[in-house]
Amino acid sequence: MKSVVKLLFISIVFIGNSLQVVFAVPTDNPFRAKYTSTTPAWTDSLNWSAMVSISDFKQTTETEFDSALVRAFSNLGGMGGTVYFPAGTYNFSGDIVLPTNVILRGETPNQTDARLSDFAPPTRLIFPKYIPNFLSNGTPNSTAFKDFRNEGDVQNCGLIYLDINRGRISLGGSGSERILVFGIRQNNIAQPDAGVPDMTYMNGWERFSYRHTRNISVNAKRAAAVVCSRINDLQNNTINPIDDDTYSQPGYIVKGTFLPKKGADASTAEDFPGGVSSSGYTPMKYGDRIKFNYLDHYGIGISGAKMNPIVNPVPINQEILLLDNWVLTTMRVSYFIEGIGAIARGNVKRDIQGKMAWIHPAGKALNTNNSATFENRGLNFAGENIIIEDNDFEVIRHNFYSGYASVDGEGILIQWQDPWGFDTNNPLSGASTRMYDVTISNNKMNAYIGIYDITVPISNLHINNNDLQGKGNVLVFQKSPTYRIDNLYIEGNKNLTGIFVGYKVSTGVYAMKGSNIFIRNNTGVSGGNVYFPPQSIVENNTNFGTPSLYPDKSLIPIMESPYQGAYSVPFDAPIELTFRDNIEAVNLSNITMKAESEIISTPVTASISGNKLIITNPGLKKNREQYTISVPQGSIRIVGNSLQNDSIGWRFRAGNTFTYTGVENMLANSNLFYPNPATDKITINSIITEPLKVTLYSLDGIQICQKEIRKGNNVFPLNNLSKGVYLLMINNESNKLIIR
Repeated sequence: MKSVVKLLFISIVFIGNSLQVVFAVPTDNPFRAKYTSTTPAWTDSLNWSAMVSISDFKQTTETEFDSALVRAFSNLGGMGGTVYFPAGTYNFSGDIVLPTNVILRGETPNQTDARLSDFAPPTRLIFPKYIPNFLSNGTPNSTAFKDFRNEGDVQNCGLIYLDINRGRISLGGSGSERILVFGIRQNNIAQPDAGVPDMTYMNGWERFSYRHTRNISVNAKRAAAVVCSRINDLQNNTINPIDDDTYSQPGYIVKGTFLPKKGADASTAEDFPGGVSSSGYTPMKYGDRIKFNYLDHYGIGISGAKMNPIVNPVPINQEILLLDNWVLTTMRVSYFIEGIGAIARGNVKRDIQGKMAWIHPAGKALNTNNSATFENRGLNFAGENIIIEDNDFEVIRHNFYSGYASVDGEGILIQWQDPWGFDTNNPLSGASTRMYDVTISNNKMNAYIGIYDITVPISNLHINNNDLQGKGNVLVFQKSPTYRIDNLYIEGNKNLTGIFVGYKVSTGVYAMKGSNIFIRNNTGVSGGNVYFPPQSIVENNTNFGTPSLYPDKSLIPIMESPYQGAYSVPFDAPIELTFRDNIEAVNLSNITMKAESEIISTPVTASISGNKLIITNPGLKKNREQYTISVPQGSIRIVGNSLQNDSIGWRFRAGNTFTYTGVENMLANSNLFYPNPATDKITINSIITEPLKVTLYSLDGIQICQKEIRKGNNVFPLNNLSKGVYLLMINNESNKLIIR
């Protein structure tokens, strides 16, 4: 257990003849106190030092703290600051509307690891409980279901070390920045579904928990984090157990009727159903089958504003972070993260065994067999430049009276409706752009990893060293061969029930577009199979059935170099295609390379060496320029075989950054730096005598430092910078600098 340091100012005050010691509120950054050097730099800019205590604003006649908090906000003024809640219980009757530049902070608990059952902040905020009334129109919803929320876009807001009962968190917006939810414990969160009751046939008192509610929802243009929070632990907590507000609803009316088992009395159909008819209506006599449930919805969702990475002039890192949280949900998705530069690390998802579903998840009808998804899922993601690692997910599907289980149960998933935006009429939205640079590694789960029918190009996807506990496969497929999958690495995973890569979900899958597909060093469980397209490199996979090569034998490249979507490609990089078989020329004269700024494609010289088609690099000229290589159909064929290539085309972007190779030697060109990704320093090499101006910027345009360098190797220290992506300008040339 990590030790906790509490920073307190102590004031010695004389009142009359007596000496009193007054403990002031903590003013440290709690993120940095727990994580030290790995803390995002933006959290230091939150106003930790300007503080007031809620205790100073409550009047003696008040039993609740709503008015006291408004007074505290007013006292902080427009510059904002921190409202501190000492250990204790604080009752609220309404929503808390958090102004911009304001943090609510409780006392630091003894245990700061939210993944452990003794995590329980001693500052407790309690909101009204919904008390059902099974008469007439029931209890008004307005009596409960309160929120922490903002009005409009905000900056520099936070909720820190609070134990919250019945207060949903919904912070930020598409223009907000620097939103931090840290060290929160939260229970009994729900919203009534707006479609229930349907007064054409239902009772007015009926309520159903809206399945798309989130315990915690954070949205930001950039810089947002949900860290060290524990959601829906109820009686699992050893310090402060909390009762579940979930309640049964006997007499709740739904569409459909139970059908009796063959030979059974129709009056017992609900006790021992043999099926369900869609006709008629059923008043449910067993109220525990139609509960208003505080666990049947999403857990934590965090999103960066949707934007198109292709049309932005500099690399983007929205700094979206899910770190070391614990969530229990019984339906829908425990974690949803999306953004450019998003990290989900060290999170835990738990579930409940033996779940039985009788009602459709919208709460209006009986469920028929397994025809409805309850979306039991560990993590859903979207975006690019994403890291998902070191998470621990338990996923349990619902059972039905028919013996079927629900059609869901994903550990980690992205599917066709998820990628980065939905507005295809707005080129800035990011809709239908790409899915690049995703790493899914070192996760443990009892479910599958699915890259499921993504209708955008995929490049640089790493699925490595995950343990699926004999309960899931790795699935990367598309239902159409329209979109490419390039630079795919499925390596070092264990306890898989199978691996499926291709453009159909069945075993009769044909080759998709793309290259650089590696399936290596994975371990299966008995009976698992591996299916892959012919351009794949498949090696050293053990305990699977016989590998199955999809039947399309087209002459397509195994590897394209530089790979599709590569960026920062050196100006003199070799350009080549590698095939499984030795090849010979048919017609190489029509191979072309086109720069983004050019109108006409430029013919290039090409040659063949064994199984490689080598394209002469005419010299990349402009930093960040995109280049397209086109190899027309019928340019080559297999030696001694009439099979020729289909049309091949791929893109990459030039740049002056180099990947570290382990040797820091003099580089041939000027204006170059290495290594990238960097750690504590970079070396900038120049072979020219004139001085160069080097400036380092954050991605929001803030200048961090500047220096002048001269001929030779110049060491540029990075010791004080947090991990992330920065813009390095060498004279007027921009470079993407990644600090790991």
